[in-house]
Amino acid sequence: MKFLKKISFLNTYQYWFEGAWKPYHLFSFSAFLHIKSGSIKKPFCFQENSYTLELDLTQDINIIYSNFAKQVRQQSNQATNDGVTCYFHNDVKGFESFFNDFASKKEIFATSERRLKEMEQNLQLVYAIKNDHILAAHSFIFDKEVGIVRHFHSASRRLDERYDSKIVGKANKFLTCKCIEHFKNDGFLIFDFGGIRYPLPENSTNGVNNYKMLFGGKITVCNNYYTPFYFLLKQAGKKFWLLGKKTTV
Repeated sequence: MKFLKKISFLNTYQYWFEGAWKPYHLFSFSAFLHIKSGSIKKPFCFQENSYTLELDLTQDINIIYSNFAKQVRQQSNQATNDGVTCYFHNDVKGFESFFNDFASKKEIFATSERRLKEMEQNLQLVYAIKNDHILAAHSFIFDKEVGIVRHFHSASRRLDERYDSKIVGKANKFLTCKCIEHFKNDGFLIFDFGGIRYPLPENSTNGVNNYKMLFGGKITVCNNYYTPFYFLLKQAGKKFWLLGKKTTV
């Protein structure tokens, strides 16, 4: 899966999950992301390890649900009884507005319609709705050939004082459950929760990690490779915010 991302006047390329390295990549702004440990290394590239949680979707759906934490199953059922529904639709502009409202409250980097459209062919947006109000929204990138779907963005109304945070929390868990079920039924093999911080510093907690672990899954190490030009741009991006930030909160 390949994405072309324009940063100012530069063309950068992201290859997700797999990608054959060619000598000409050395002279480009290219990144090979989330490559499974044990795969062939990319020569002359800077390497960084990352960690994620992966859920095996080849299991029976009843086994998958049985491995969820009890509170996930209970709150997902409560959301269903409360009339929360799941809605798949690639309304890029609507998602941008909803996510950026959440991002401003949480003080994280926003996304943009342009960035979302760069991934549009491999992007799925999904919403949890009650009484025509969006309570939560997630985005996923996917590679049907490889069989991996990866959680990319997550936003909700939990920081909006007009909404009951408990109802929003239930809706968010409901949405994750429905997405797992949907992608399993669509033939995907792996549901990737979009990265975790691992290992955690001693005496440290991480709410995002804890949330993702409620759904089961196996900690998996992956490799990220950056060509020299991309690596320099990435380092500059950390200082000047040239590169977007992937958020999974």
